[in-house]
Amino acid sequence: MNIKGNEKTDTSPLVKIRKAIHDIKQEIQAMEIRLGVVNNTLLQAKIRERSSGDNSKNHIERIN
Repeated sequence: MNIKGNEKTDTSPLVKIRKAIHDIKQEIQAMEIRLGVVNNTLLQAKIRERSSGDNSKNHIERIN
């Protein structure tokens, strides 16, 4: 009878699941930050490319 009582009150699986969910949420947040940095870097590179040099020369290079 005592064994069944312990099984009902053992919350360690629930604690592990909650910790895993918390860890995944932190990982998602870190990945979103990294993605934002990469997006910003790419955007800055595109802006720099457009503003530097002769635009017609850049356009011809893109076609070839």
